[in-house]
Amino acid sequence: MGLGSQKNMARFLLKHPDVVTSVKDKDVFLPVIIAIGYGESSFTSNAAKLRNNFFGIENGRTKFDSPKSGFEYQANLFYRAPYSEHKVTSATTPYEQLRRIADSGYYSGNIDGSLPKTQRPPYKYWTEKESNDHYYKTIKELLDDALKVIKYGKVTSANVSEILASANTTLSNNI
Repeated sequence: MGLGSQKNMARFLLKHPDVVTSVKDKDVFLPVIIAIGYGESSFTSNAAKLRNNFFGIENGRTKFDSPKSGFEYQANLFYRAPYSEHKVTSATTPYEQLRRIADSGYYSGNIDGSLPKTQRPPYKYWTEKESNDHYYKTIKELLDDALKVIKYGKVTSANVSEILASANTTLSNNI
């Protein structure tokens, strides 16, 4: 995380500018969805490259027609349960939105009732809160990077070109 992920995020947005418009006029912060996609796939996993599936949807098996359609699908999930119950789309900051996504059980697998084990001995099952906190902390570091690349939060018709210019500036500044 850091300069490398910032550069990769900027390159991705410039290669796939329609990803920016995938969340246009939605109540989803672009830096949040970019951070989640990068955290899930680094934009380079087989699912991402072969199926435009940047979020591991159905363990990466789901295929989307384009990166834009994959990002649109993910953004639309945040309007449905369990995310709607945690008011994900009414968050007023990217960090608040990420926290609500984490608390919805995005990472924990709590949606299907499973929770991961810790990676190191003594192996124990995480509580839902521990799992949610781990996910938040992990993606927050990527969100910090995304916010350095994308100077705007939510995408509107008025700021699409500025968002792409911001990504271009990130690369131009030799980060």
